[in-house]
Amino acid sequence: PVVVSVTPSSDDPYIGETLSFDVVTTDDDVEVCGLDQVLSVWSEIVDQPAGSTAALEPDAGSTPAFVPDEAGGYTLRTWVEDDTGRSSSLDTDVTVSACGGYTPEAMIEVLEPVTGGPGDLVTVSGVMTGFTVALDGGSSTDADITECGIDEVLDYAWSLYSKPAGSTAELNDPYISNPSFEADYSGEYVIRLTVSDGIHEDDAWAMIEVERTSTLWSDPDYTLAWVDGESSLWSNPVGIAVDGNDVYVVQNGIDAVTVTDVTTGITSLVSLGGYLLDPQDIVYYATGGYLYVTSNWFDAVVRLTTDGDQEAYTSGTLDDPRGIDLFSSTLVVADEDNGRLRFYSASATSLPTSSTGYEDFGGYWYYSPWGALAYTSGSTTYYVSTSPRDDAVLKTNRTTDVLIADLEDPRDVVRGSSGDFYVADPTIGWVVRVSDCFSTRCSTVTPLAWGAWTPHGLAFLDATTLLITDTDGDSLYTLTGSF
Repeated sequence: PVVVSVTPSSDDPYIGETLSFDVVTTDDDVEVCGLDQVLSVWSEIVDQPAGSTAALEPDAGSTPAFVPDEAGGYTLRTWVEDDTGRSSSLDTDVTVSACGGYTPEAMIEVLEPVTGGPGDLVTVSGVMTGFTVALDGGSSTDADITECGIDEVLDYAWSLYSKPAGSTAELNDPYISNPSFEADYSGEYVIRLTVSDGIHEDDAWAMIEVERTSTLWSDPDYTLAWVDGESSLWSNPVGIAVDGNDVYVVQNGIDAVTVTDVTTGITSLVSLGGYLLDPQDIVYYATGGYLYVTSNWFDAVVRLTTDGDQEAYTSGTLDDPRGIDLFSSTLVVADEDNGRLRFYSASATSLPTSSTGYEDFGGYWYYSPWGALAYTSGSTTYYVSTSPRDDAVLKTNRTTDVLIADLEDPRDVVRGSSGDFYVADPTIGWVVRVSDCFSTRCSTVTPLAWGAWTPHGLAFLDATTLLITDTDGDSLYTLTGSF
């Protein structure tokens, strides 16, 4: 018997293409003599490029086939044998091109809200929180398609490789060429795109730097800066207290107190729940190493250690306590429903059942105090309070009571080193300076920071840095300037 011919299915085979062969045999015993002979045909690959593991499937019969996996020459040896064991063979050489073996080249392009790329390593900045980032991998290429004309389909697999802590951003569809995601937190988002042709794959990367969106403004002599507020610990922040670089914040939305290291911006939990139900304001008493927090739910002042241990400190005398200040070793507490500032000893070791005194500003109008402030000027002690119900900032020396400023919804109040007062008004979104005076409506009110926020709590970090909580924005800011 003789192998007459072995014809490949392609004159220009490429990697990954199924290459089959048509084997033609003959035997004169059958064709000429008419003998009843059964012929067996099989093939084998006797030479192939280095690294190739291609094998025939099937290897028996007149239509052997294999899938080339490396470019180069392959030699197919085909045998034919009759019933008597007589046989012959024919070698067939085929050359496989590199086509089909090319690796795709993954490319990322950022389309919105800023542009960058296309490339395999793209870096963009200037994206603001709340915006949708549109991505595109359509510039990815594969020489098998562009140069060889092979009808391949590229598959896309995207992933948010990393994102800022607290972010819940997700790609809308990770398996299309042009997905998108919403940048919900500031920080760096790292995107990976893997492009595959079914055999080979390639990665591209994008680093997208997102900044916090701001719709806030400040007086030209002051600088307003965001400090923290994007972790789950930030929820309806109100009162603030300071101990060096540690800033304690009342998180009303989760009934907790947190501490933020302003040098690192790291926020951690101090105390949660317990007596801290509907907490409002906070002060730090350095002498005892305590934090004092007003609890509106318990009608009490709660004493905390900086490790978070807590006990109810006042009992039976408050009704909806709000702001709190520390004057020497005296706690000054805004007792809203009773319309007065109440005084308690911060150094008492036992649980006080009554205050040591109070100030009601002469029963001014509907007086519903929120802010609480006490200070001494010369030999005179003054008390300042805000009344959201009266839209007023009030001041007294315990003999004369005056309204020094009208606002919309004043909350916390602090006093700067120059003697002026600073008030947060969340309804109109202002932090204002109220110049010191002691006659009705004599003060000059100057907005220092304003915009789409709800400033609430105030505390000085140092002589030139005012800390501000943004309640609805779940954030902490600094206002820097001359106070």
